[in-house]
Amino acid sequence: TNISRAELLRLKGDRSFQIFIRKAKLHRIVGGYSDVHKGDALAYFNEAGLLEIAIREGSATSLLGAEIHSMLTIEFYGG
Repeated sequence: TNISRAELLRLKGDRSFQIFIRKAKLHRIVGGYSDVHKGDALAYFNEAGLLEIAIREGSATSLLGAEIHSMLTIEFYGG
């Protein structure tokens, strides 16, 4: 995505959140692929500091229907 770590953390503050993209609903941002099981969807910040959605040992395009320019929604709760 084009969402930076700094921007997401600024918007999030102390609130919890959910990330929605096509068929996936993610509740947390992990450190990397090894933090989830094979075939699970994940959100993490890549080396460029941008939020990335992926599937461990899979294809986000095939399993989620997510492609370049797919809409992603982040809902914030509380605060």
